[in-house]
Amino acid sequence: MKYLPDFITVLRIVCAVPLLFVRAFSPVFFILYAVCGVSDALDGFIARRTHTESRTGQILDSTADAVFFIIIVIVYVRTLRPSFVFTAWITAVCMLRAASLAAGLVRFKEIVFLHTCANKAAGFTLFCFPFLYILSPGAAFIAACSIASVSAIEELIINLTAQKPDRDVKSIFKL
Repeated sequence: MKYLPDFITVLRIVCAVPLLFVRAFSPVFFILYAVCGVSDALDGFIARRTHTESRTGQILDSTADAVFFIIIVIVYVRTLRPSFVFTAWITAVCMLRAASLAAGLVRFKEIVFLHTCANKAAGFTLFCFPFLYILSPGAAFIAACSIASVSAIEELIINLTAQKPDRDVKSIFKL
């Protein structure tokens, strides 16, 4: 039971990679996508319930989140061909994320992914994106990019101003 949360996290990476090769929005895509989403919610829940949280688990979870995020952005940009404005916005969010990681690496000598409420909201919005896109493409891009922007800016500010790395900080107001 001790390694079950980590196994579930690794499952997210294993299911995310094939998303690059299956047809976007196909049944296989949605099955893999759903497994990634469920695993993201389940790994932490099980770790907390079984008292098996660990620094390794946190890092593995953040790595799986990053792998999933990068793959999904590639799939969406390649498949949906967003307008120049949305492409620029997505690029800006990715650059903010990279700057945040660089700030954590320079300041704390480690890569620091944060589990803020805004990051969780951005992850949830990203997970909901294909469903929202089917209903309203423009609104889906605006919602995803807006929430991702706020979370990326918050994470960068935290990594630039925090005295020490705290992956579980809930928001900039809890520093």
